[in-house]
Amino acid sequence: MKHIVITAGGTVEKIDEVRQITNTSTGKLARLICKEVLDYLGDEDFTVHYIMSKRAVKPEVVQSKMMIYPVSDTQSVIDAIDKVYSQHKIDYFIHSMAVSDFTTSYTAPVSILAKEISNLIQDNPVEELEEKIQEILTSPYCALPRGAKISSREDIVLGLKRTPKVISYIKDRDPETFLVGFKLLNGVSEERLKEVACKLGKDNDCNLVLANDMCNINNEKHEAILLKDGCIVERFHTKDEIAKGIVMRMLGENK
Repeated sequence: MKHIVITAGGTVEKIDEVRQITNTSTGKLARLICKEVLDYLGDEDFTVHYIMSKRAVKPEVVQSKMMIYPVSDTQSVIDAIDKVYSQHKIDYFIHSMAVSDFTTSYTAPVSILAKEISNLIQDNPVEELEEKIQEILTSPYCALPRGAKISSREDIVLGLKRTPKVISYIKDRDPETFLVGFKLLNGVSEERLKEVACKLGKDNDCNLVLANDMCNINNEKHEAILLKDGCIVERFHTKDEIAKGIVMRMLGENK
């Protein structure tokens, strides 16, 4: 039995109970890829494990062939992956989800944070200031309680910390998983796009990488290149072409 994971949509990181950091990913491409997988494998014995954010467009669910895992933030994506890998041998992983690079570490009023830094400068020798200021900017004493609603009556500083790289986590769980990675840039040359996509593929042991540029995506077209072992193996012009091409390369060449 084949087990295939597809991630879809974009993550949401909370600032407080009413504000969030998110992105524009819709999950439309992932939905098309899922449909192509279902059509290609047909009556074969397989399960698609569909990890999707709440805002992602929903795929056409085939109950006997799919399991849906709703997620929100980066940690919930990692938890869903852990769950899937703990229960199944994953053969293919298509990681098309736009996972946030940062999550909120704290919020602090500008005026109070300024006083905290000012007091630090007065009380410490110059040679120690850089390290101590960095400590404050990483975790200030004046940070608001976690999850507290932020007042709109004063300016605030929003601290961000890096999230774990989900894609680098996949082959750690199973080096034999066939991994399809995605790289999206904005306003770069194809040479630069290829360079960055190749690095993503090499760093994370991807079998395929789909690289695209925001400037070449709209309602009518979706220009992209597919890389294997650092070389361009296909060019696409629409989401439908991308979905078909990835599934054919992934499943057609690995029967």
